[in-house]
Amino acid sequence: MILGIDPGNEVSHGIVWDGNRVIEAFSLTNEEMRHYVQMFEGVIAIEKVTPSKPRMFNPKKKAEGQEPQMIPAPMPQSVLDTAVWIGRFIECARGKQVHLIKRKDVRQQICQHGGAKDADIRRAIIDRYGEPMVWQEMKDGDGNTIVKKSGPEKGQSKREHVYNPIYGQIVGDQWQAFGVALTAWETIIKPEMSYLKQRKGE
Repeated sequence: MILGIDPGNEVSHGIVWDGNRVIEAFSLTNEEMRHYVQMFEGVIAIEKVTPSKPRMFNPKKKAEGQEPQMIPAPMPQSVLDTAVWIGRFIECARGKQVHLIKRKDVRQQICQHGGAKDADIRRAIIDRYGEPMVWQEMKDGDGNTIVKKSGPEKGQSKREHVYNPIYGQIVGDQWQAFGVALTAWETIIKPEMSYLKQRKGE
């Protein structure tokens, strides 16, 4: 199993994925996430915080044919705090396999496009596995399909919306954690498993 984490400066989001379905989806305070990481048995993948791109100090110089000066963009305090928490998560995962996953790698793996947005990642995952909510026929206590007795749809089965078993109940930024878990699973874990299986067969 793999734990994918979308870290934040106060709250972080996690997904536990077994290669076929989401075992657990949750959002925890960072202190709670530290304890979860410490107790988790499996591979851990954490989205890596990356600095902002440098910005142009004097764009007018470029228009005048001169070389513009580039300065680093200021790093928001929330990003710095998130980076500190990532280090704390790694510290709690001592002795376990931990991977830092770049956001651009998630975009490329899930959407095959480095400029994809968060909404694009969610949509690409849904395109793979279906809608988060699916229709399911209602059953009685004996497992028999409930059938309507009257009305314009007489004889048709009653159906209800249920969560797609692949996802569980994923909400909000937990989708980004799912993208992190999928990327690590497909680019690191599966190749390792295939290699070990091949070596075992030799």
